[in-house]
Amino acid sequence: MTLATQKLLLAPMPTRSECKKKLSFSYKMWYWILQNIIVSILIIFLVHNLISFLRDSYTTKKTKDVVGLHVQKYKTIMEEMHETNQKEKQEIMQQAERALKENDNSKKNDLSEKELRSMNEDLADFIQRQIVP
Repeated sequence: MTLATQKLLLAPMPTRSECKKKLSFSYKMWYWILQNIIVSILIIFLVHNLISFLRDSYTTKKTKDVVGLHVQKYKTIMEEMHETNQKEKQEIMQQAERALKENDNSKKNDLSEKELRSMNEDLADFIQRQIVP
């Protein structure tokens, strides 16, 4: 037999109180570990909620209104088109009136007043039908 095995064989058996102390130490150790885990999770939870609260309270939320933006762009485009159509319509009407006045002066002897007015109205109706779809 070696010296190590002899020491093991000759070592006294632990008493009951020694076993209880070891067992008590084991329970205390597990209690301490569990307590630290719970406290750590609680601290992490509190810090997370504090950061979320500060972020929500002191930052401005950026929202982009995608639908409203496109509707507004569409309205501005339609308004621009309407304005240009109105301007073109007025220009054409003015040119037609000028042309009619020039024609009235040059051909006044050939046509009667009623014929000139009816032609002017017909021309105005035709121009409006051409401009407004």
